[in-house]
Order: sequence, then C-alpha cells, then structure tokens
Amino acid sequence: VKYAGETAESGSLGLPLTPKPRRRLSTERRAIKCLRANLRSDVDIAEVVYFDKESSTLVLSEGCPNGERLQDSLRAGVFDPAVAVQTSRFLAACHTMAGNIPALWGEHETDLQHWRAMLSMRTVEIESTMLSPEQNEDLQRLRLASDAARRKGFFLLDYCPKNILVRNAKIGVIDLELCSSEGAPAYALGIFLGNYVLWGLATNSGDSCRAALREALKVYRLDVGAAWTSIRPRVA
Repeated sequence: VKYAGETAESGSLGLPLTPKPRRRLSTERRAIKCLRANLRSDVDIAEVVYFDKESSTLVLSEGCPNGERLQDSLRAGVFDPAVAVQTSRFLAACHTMAGNIPALWGEHETDLQHWRAMLSMRTVEIESTMLSPEQNEDLQRLRLASDAARRKGFFLLDYCPKNILVRNAKIGVIDLELCSSEGAPAYALGIFLGNYVLWGLATNSGDSCRAALREALKVYRLDVGAAWTSIRPRVA
C-alpha cells in the first residue's frame, strides 16, 4: 500500500524530508497499466488492486513475492549472468515497446520536464570535489547530447538493482514512480550497468561482474537491433 501523505523522501541531500508528490502514484499506476498491456514478458510486474486519487492511495499486488533485492546479491559479490540477462532483456523490451505510449505524468510536457530534471540530476548537478573541470564539461556535453537524443517511448528512469527483485531465477520490477514517456535509452542502461560496475569494484568481483555484464550487453544489443548504434556513445 502506498499513501503519498505518509511517505517521506529526500527532496535533495542536506534538506529535510518532504512528502512524496501525489502525482507519482498516478504515474506508477499508468506505468504498470502500460507495461502489462504492451509487454509479453516473464518479468513479474505488480497489478493495481485499488487506486483512489482523492486520498492519494495506491494498493498493488506483491510483485515477485518473497523476492530479494538484486542489490543485496551484488553487495554480496554474487553476479548471476542469467539474472543480468533477464534484467537487460526487460530494459530492451521497454526501449523497443511498440504502440501508443501515454503521457505517464498526465501530459507530455510534464513528462519532458521530468526527464530533463532526472537527466540534470545525474549529470550537471553532481557536486563532488573529485570531479575535475574537464569531467564537469564532459557531464555538460553528456546532458546536451542525451537530451538531443530523446524520443517518446517507455523509459525507466530509476532502473537500478534496488528496484529489481529476484526469486528462483525470476525477476520482478518495483517502484515505477519515476517512469516517463520522454527519455533516451542510454540513460537507463548506463545507470543500470554502472551499478554492476560499482558493486564489482566494491566486492573485488571483477571476473564474475565482467561475465555478467558481457551477457547483459550481448542480449541488449541483439534485442534493440540497429538502434544500438545511436545508443552506444552515451552509455559509459
């Protein structure tokens, strides 16, 4: 059960917690409906059991019951190539989804604003003393190039291991509040693969991490076909 009035999240680092925007619940509801209608997949997606806009309440079935977060496996140094393939294949299916994708935030202009805010957060708004001026310029170029490559479609803008559940070699995807009908495929793929690299380094699991990444990239490239040429330059 998700209730916007009682759910707090960090608005930005260093600031007090703020209530979850009510609109996110409507966005997740639309995203679930879109996925279940357009994708034939063995990936477990929750069903909407009840939604009440006035009280900001969303009730979902349990996606991938009793599953463990993929992030917990990676944190433990376990990089299962079969799981990496499933997660990558699901992402490719989203990026090649056919049909009319609705504005997940209610209006395409709002989806566009959401995409640009998420893109900026992951690029030019990164503040770190470890970044050189040259790296900051690279991030600015990446933001501009990614926005120029944007298109309409179905985009998971928070596709990372903490939002992927695994049980008996089957995966489920949760927390679809930040999806958008505007975006660029390299954004989600880069963040997803970056999490693998991070935990591979943190756990000294280079060989098994590389093996999983190799399989994930192989299936993604095959599934998106010719689109890979335009996606590839921004993934890293």
